[in-house]
Amino acid sequence: MALGETIRAVAREAAQLLPPGPAWRPEPGTVLARLLEGLGVPIAVLEERAKDLADEADPRTATETLEDWERSLGLPDECLPEPTTDAERRALVLARALGPGAGTPAYFVALAAAIGVPITIEEGRAQPARVGETRVGDRLVGEVEDLVWTVFAPPTPVVRARVGEARVGDRLATYGDRLLECVLERYVPAHTFLRITYVSDDLTLRIDTGDGGPLAVLVEGNALRVGTSPGFLAVPIDGTDLVVGGSGLRVPLTPG
Repeated sequence: MALGETIRAVAREAAQLLPPGPAWRPEPGTVLARLLEGLGVPIAVLEERAKDLADEADPRTATETLEDWERSLGLPDECLPEPTTDAERRALVLARALGPGAGTPAYFVALAAAIGVPITIEEGRAQPARVGETRVGDRLVGEVEDLVWTVFAPPTPVVRARVGEARVGDRLATYGDRLLECVLERYVPAHTFLRITYVSDDLTLRIDTGDGGPLAVLVEGNALRVGTSPGFLAVPIDGTDLVVGGSGLRVPLTPG
């Protein structure tokens, strides 16, 4: 309803509260009618602003409170390019307000996919030392660190410092996807530790040995690099099966 119509509606409601009698009839154009409309302006404005509040409470239709929405949701995000139009700002607010959020690998894979980076995730699962199996010098929690999850991402070019562009304190060379790292580190669960590894291999397999968590298996020419963090062991492909370490696990080397 337009403001003018709201003012007239308020005036009609006020007229119903006047005393009875010919002197109190607010006929159109009379001084009394204009007086009631004038007195009804603040009330009508208040009613219209109350209706606007319903729109501002929804990020999809917010205009005046768009900046307040951004501030409460931590926007603009330092990880993402700053939007230039109100439509882009509103879309970003809506995405942040309605984002599902989760501490699962699937959520972080989808989060990376949203910025165009395909990743895979390996979760650490510590294997406690066991009597009869652990030897002197072995770690008490095994080789796989608990609460550490590793993100495998595509490689990025090395950016080297240039004379005239680099400043004192800048690194001589930088490597990695800063946007990906910024986005993942923003949402990493507080009780876990994130490790990002950039791999150049086209194929990454995951093998669960059952006694120490998954192994990363990377194809490199005629050899497989097999291992858990912190290092890998090159294993030549010279047969139909691959024996993984001392676990006794045999991996058939067959297509698919």
